[in-house]
Amino acid sequence: MNKYYITTPIYYANDNPHIGHIATTVFSDIIARYHKLQGEDILFLTGLDEHGEKVALAAQKAKKDPQQFVDELAKKWQSYWEKLNIKYDIFMRTTNPEHAKIVGELLTQLKENGDIYRATYKGVYCIGCEEFKADRDLVNGLCPEHHPDQVCQKEEENYFFKLSKYIPEIKKGIADGIIPLEPESKRKEILARLEEEVRDLSISRQNVPWGIKLPWDEIQTVYVWVEALINYFSATKIYKKEEFWPADLHFLGKGNNWFHSVIWPAILMSAGYKLPNKLLVHGYLNLAGQKMSKSLGNVISPDEVVKKYGADVTRMYEMFMGPLEATKPWNMQGVEGVHRFLCKFWRTVIDETGNIKSTISDIEADEETQRLLHQTIKKVGGDIDNFRFNTAISQMMIFVNHIGKLPALPRKAIEAFVLLLAPFSPHIAEEVWQKLSHKKTLAYENWPKYSEELAAEKEIEIAVQVLGRIKDKIVVPADADDEFIKQKALACEKVISAITGKEIKKVIVIKSRLVNIVI
Repeated sequence: MNKYYITTPIYYANDNPHIGHIATTVFSDIIARYHKLQGEDILFLTGLDEHGEKVALAAQKAKKDPQQFVDELAKKWQSYWEKLNIKYDIFMRTTNPEHAKIVGELLTQLKENGDIYRATYKGVYCIGCEEFKADRDLVNGLCPEHHPDQVCQKEEENYFFKLSKYIPEIKKGIADGIIPLEPESKRKEILARLEEEVRDLSISRQNVPWGIKLPWDEIQTVYVWVEALINYFSATKIYKKEEFWPADLHFLGKGNNWFHSVIWPAILMSAGYKLPNKLLVHGYLNLAGQKMSKSLGNVISPDEVVKKYGADVTRMYEMFMGPLEATKPWNMQGVEGVHRFLCKFWRTVIDETGNIKSTISDIEADEETQRLLHQTIKKVGGDIDNFRFNTAISQMMIFVNHIGKLPALPRKAIEAFVLLLAPFSPHIAEEVWQKLSHKKTLAYENWPKYSEELAAEKEIEIAVQVLGRIKDKIVVPADADDEFIKQKALACEKVISAITGKEIKKVIVIKSRLVNIVI
């Protein structure tokens, strides 16, 4: 059985989750469910980054001990994921003593390799990001993602990791695809930044008591980002899942790109471990033109959305908002639209008494329904493989609109569609599955297969233009050649009327789309 290991970033344990965190975690849950339906052995990790100055300050503000503070938050985050049907395998917490032990061992290994040294660092520090900032990262001397009071000048003696030593290899790896980084826009951003000078990384902090002590110097605390990155590796050891390393997919927000695409591979290279198979970066959700962020105080709580619309609608809307890499505005009208879609599917297959409609039976699907079903299976699977969830959902909407018009519904087609829907909206899919008289959960079913032959269009409609203006439309066999299409277009009455008495200079055939006649 193939293995598949997917991770979300582990989230800062300084507050409750917001809608942005949910988008990242739902995405990963969908991928995990999809691969499970493909028959793969899945390891899905999420969790909390529970150390660092920011967490300690949040605990102090709440008048709680840091450990008590993160313990309570961990329960809240797990409760949210339960409400949203997130089926993770590991909820990683960096306050786990075994994690601290593995972090210490790995950093000692880096030190013994000659890749860690002691030096003084002076510069601009952002408490919100928990990192020193270069001039290129600042706007008017401030961090663009956090309030001004989060930025200060700092000078202290730390231990440094020789990041610069590994930059040529990382740069080549990203350029050549050895370190697979998607989408292309984020790959280009990192490559552009690697053209600039890259300094060594400060991997420890002074006077940050809430964290993991360096094993060779307990006055120093491990930089929170370094020990957080190591969680992906340490979790496989703690939970006896070493066979899943390296991760197949690290899924992360664009603000974390540098840490995962450059710093994390460099640490793994120094330690001699395999690199992740893929890094996938998503854009932010925004509200009123700003990134949704706890630090900025402009977050939407999942509670209000889930309470009104349910988990399935919340999950599906966040995946329908737009392309993965785009910055997407939160829009309640969009939530309403997804709610209508799922209600429409429910009403199509479930009657007013809550039972499967009598119109669903073991009849064979008609040719059009069969073709659309196979096209939908092909497109949804292909779109999930390429992380285009919004277009996968659009295709499912097309299928539901079609079956909603049928006087009788073929059971096999409905069952196949329910399996396509399941990763996105697991609750409604499972409920319909059970109502279709299945005694076992659909979680152990197989992803539907499609036939290229059955998915193929028999005929296609093509627009016919004269000088760029549509004059008519023709229907031709899907496998018709250019000459056949050209002759049929020229035989249209409206086209003949438009070109009579004029010289035809060129006929442009764009297969499956249009014919343009230039006179």
